[in-house]
Order: sequence, then structure tokens, then C-alpha cells
Amino acid sequence: MESHPLKFISNPILLNLALLTTSALSCGKSSSVPLNENQQLTEQTSTLLGREEKDRYFRSDASPLDVSERNGFPGLHYFSYDFDYVAKTALNRLANPESIKVPTSTGSMRSYFRVGYFEFQVAGNSGRLWAYQTEKDANRVFIPFADKTTGESTYGGGRYLDLVLDASDSLVLNFNRAYNPWCAYSDKYSCPVPPLENHLSFPIHAGEQLPPRPSSSQ
Repeated sequence: MESHPLKFISNPILLNLALLTTSALSCGKSSSVPLNENQQLTEQTSTLLGREEKDRYFRSDASPLDVSERNGFPGLHYFSYDFDYVAKTALNRLANPESIKVPTSTGSMRSYFRVGYFEFQVAGNSGRLWAYQTEKDANRVFIPFADKTTGESTYGGGRYLDLVLDASDSLVLNFNRAYNPWCAYSDKYSCPVPPLENHLSFPIHAGEQLPPRPSSSQ
């Protein structure tokens, strides 16, 4: 079963919450301007509410989990929310988006456009991540990434971020929103694998962790 960016957030309530908050906080091109206290609290509240909604979704009939795993599902695992992994940044857009093929977990290839990159600083580390999009989602960018937690405290197939660009291409890059592809929960799905250009050399101790094992609910 094929899986797509943003469709991982399958519940409309959760999707709208994530997109509206990102849009509301977008401002300025400078990555050196910190979020003010109200913006920090808004972002944190939205993220934590989204986690609660996602747990309810995972217990529903639309869940990627097998029926046997839904009853008594303990909830997804996350790092504690950390403001050090929230950065205001902007897309450095390519003059001509590049057509690329991204491998998937099942060995197939998925077509995307590389549209630009984000440079950021989080928790004392500087990084760069490339942004991709499909023809149908011109205002949305998909960021699959791996970091030094990948395969240890986070899913071995990497994690994702979904962002909506405003007119100035600026936004808040919040790694507390990083999430696992559906492949982390079922082998029925085919999920994009982060390209090498999006492998960070430092850990991102934020966002979703390894999926809970069935024994964790015992």
C-alpha cells in the first residue's frame, strides 16, 4: 500500500491543527529571530494536542495498526517537548526545481521535485535539509530526514516533517512535530526513505520515537 506525505496525518482535525499553527507562526526571513513567548506556547499546545488526537486515531478503525494491536494501544512514544528544537527559518528556493527519484521502503522509486533547502540551528547544531514537493501540492513541502537517533531511539527508516509555505517562504521548523511513516507500524505500506542529502550529522532528540512494542502494554 502506497503512502504519501501529509496523508500520514490522515485525521482532518489533526492535519488542520498542524497546518494552521505553522501558517500562523510564519514571519520574516531571518532565522535569528526567536519565537516570542506566546508563539512558543501556541506551538507547544498545538503539538501536544495533536499527539493526543493522533493516539485516538491509532485506536480507531482507520489506524495503520492491525486490529489486534488497537485494543489497549498504549499511545505513541515521543521525546519530551523541547523548545531548543524549534527554529524560525525560510526556504532557500531553487530557481528551477529539480526532478528527482526518491527510493521507498519497498524498493520502488517515488517522483518529487527538489525545490530548495532550509538552513537552521537547533540545540547548538547547525544543519541543512532539502525540501521536496509533488506537482499537486505546490504550497506544501515534504522533508524526510535521518539523524543520529535513527535506528536507535527513533525509527530506522527515518522520520518526516510536513510544512506549508507562506507567500514569503518563511515558517517555523519544529522538530517536535517529526513523525514516523506508516511503515513503522505495518509492512503493508510503501514509504519514502530519506535521501543521503537529508541525513543530519547530529541527533534530533525531538518528535516521535520508536513505535511502542505490543509487550509495552502488558
